[in-house]
Amino acid sequence: MKAFTFRLEKALRWREAQLDIEKSRAAGALARISELQTAMERQRSEATEAAKHVAKEPSGIALASYAGFLERDRSRTRQCAEQMGAAKKALAAEMKRVVEANRKLHLLQKLKSTERVRWRTEFDRDIGQFADEAFLGRLQSSKRHRFP
Repeated sequence: MKAFTFRLEKALRWREAQLDIEKSRAAGALARISELQTAMERQRSEATEAAKHVAKEPSGIALASYAGFLERDRSRTRQCAEQMGAAKKALAAEMKRVVEANRKLHLLQKLKSTERVRWRTEFDRDIGQFADEAFLGRLQSSKRHRFP
């Protein structure tokens, strides 16, 4: 009996590589969301600091400067929120691809397992037949030697 070989081994390895690629893409999308969250937190921190500074020294120039800052801050916050929405959509799409790649890989792994079980059953049957034939052969040979 020949050794077990899975004829779709290359496809299985390709699916594993595809899953790894999809996981790395999803990790990249997640990293982008993390970057955007950090940027939004930094903007909130800057806005809080600016408000504290204006509250300490409420002069006309400081208030005018603060008004301009708030306008730019709202614009940046809106941009960040839009980018965050796009990044979350991208992450959702990547996660769908990861799930699909994982499903396809699992299907091939299950097929390989099923084929291995089938091969093992045939192998055990062949070994059993060989053992039976060997036993009968020894039994025949011992009968010939006892009764000439």
